[in-house]
Amino acid sequence: MVYFIGTQVSPEIQASWRGSQLSSLLFKLSLGSCNVFEAWSYTPQKTLSLKGTNLCLKVDGLGKPVKLGNICSDSGSHWETISDSKLHLSSTIGNATTLCLDVDFSHTVVTNTCNCLGNSRICNPESQWFKIITSARSPSSIKILKDPSPKSQNLS
Repeated sequence: MVYFIGTQVSPEIQASWRGSQLSSLLFKLSLGSCNVFEAWSYTPQKTLSLKGTNLCLKVDGLGKPVKLGNICSDSGSHWETISDSKLHLSSTIGNATTLCLDVDFSHTVVTNTCNCLGNSRICNPESQWFKIITSARSPSSIKILKDPSPKSQNLS
């Protein structure tokens, strides 16, 4: 089980997936209160799937919000940790462009060019810090934590 801390999925989306009448529609995700979270599974195929559904996290393009979709076999649905810190979650789209999960000014989860993968001392990667860890809530669960730095935790 994976938790996307502070991720809020609208009641309309919840009703749709519980009704299992989903097509290939995509849904936008945003960060909310750290007290609110949805369960996710990180699969052996490296997809992040919303627990209890056939929905997975998908890239929709550079600077665009990530989406939920039910076609999870394309490259934009596969997520890997990159960088020395392993705090960047990235996906590769069509033309071999690698994009990282990021959070914009309105707390929407988006994908952008991965920041600070080199040795630059002037960049700030904090908005792109996500980490998959084993959860203490149950023996086989995992959480995705947003921005483990104390400064950034005020945003969630």
